[in-house]
Amino acid sequence: MTTNEFTVGDGQFTIKSFGNGWAYEVVDNTTNNNLWFQDQDAEFLRNNTADFSDIIAVSLFFEMLCE
Repeated sequence: MTTNEFTVGDGQFTIKSFGNGWAYEVVDNTTNNNLWFQDQDAEFLRNNTADFSDIIAVSLFFEMLCE
């Protein structure tokens, strides 16, 4: 069950929050790649992207994990 969905980076990324931050699905809308984070990984993602406001940091997750 999605509890929140929003876009960041002028629509480049869609973030879906599950369980009030227990898990996140992050979709790169330009490539249609998606990443899933839950538990401590979700907290790590949120903290290291400044609550998804640091678009460069969000992009780096895709660069590191999707290559």
